Amino acid sequence: SQVRTMSTPPAGNQATLVGMLEASTALSEASDLPTLLHRILRISRELTASDAGSIYLLEQSGNDPDGGQIWFAAFQNASLEAKHRHHPGRGEEGAPDPARSLEQELLDGRLPLTTESLVGWSALTGQSLAIADVYGLDPQAPYHFDASIDQHLGYRAVSMLTVPMRCPSGEILGVLQLINRLRPEEGGPLTPADARERTLPYDGFDQRLIEALASQAAVCVERKKLIDSQTRLIEAILTLLARAVDAKS
Repeated sequence: SQVRTMSTPPAGNQATLVGMLEASTALSEASDLPTLLHRILRISRELTASDAGSIYLLEQSGNDPDGGQIWFAAFQNASLEAKHRHHPGRGEEGAPDPARSLEQELLDGRLPLTTESLVGWSALTGQSLAIADVYGLDPQAPYHFDASIDQHLGYRAVSMLTVPMRCPSGEILGVLQLINRLRPEEGGPLTPADARERTLPYDGFDQRLIEALASQAAVCVERKKLIDSQTRLIEAILTLLARAVDAKS
């Protein structure tokens, strides 16, 4: 089974506790949804030494649990960013960052919410997935890994942790996915040729940690959406009142 069980946290994790406390403060200070999502992703990657990660938000369609969509909302990849900084491409200044370009390309895209994808399976079942090598998945598994993004970027995903972002009410707002847990003291960007040797599987403590952070993040996302909705409502009312005053005048 690809779903890992929880393990006892290792000793000497004071730094992790400090990181979680700092995360709580950082998330509460985010001023808008994109900033919040990138902050969630950055903190999650730092706490687990992850090279890359993504956040997906869900958009349900009516009351049909299988009729929703997945919105690719945030993407970070340290190796691609490092490659871009050192080799911007044929000596041209300002060459596009492949990771950022892909994120911008996908931001407006929507994918069907089904159990066939890792993200969809986690969102619909409410379970986390910790996979040692996504290219070694059992063909009989109910989900599969889409390698098209790796091929597009020239990257190699190996270990992966996929965690639902669940509110206290039980509603799942999105999915947090971390990619390639780096070995200690690893330096330099990963390449498709060395990614397997330089990464580790996510363990039970990583899963517990990110599940706790993902739940906290879901509350922040829900609150931010509610505030944005209220702001739009107030703006609409003010616009309506302004038009009414103009009409009366």
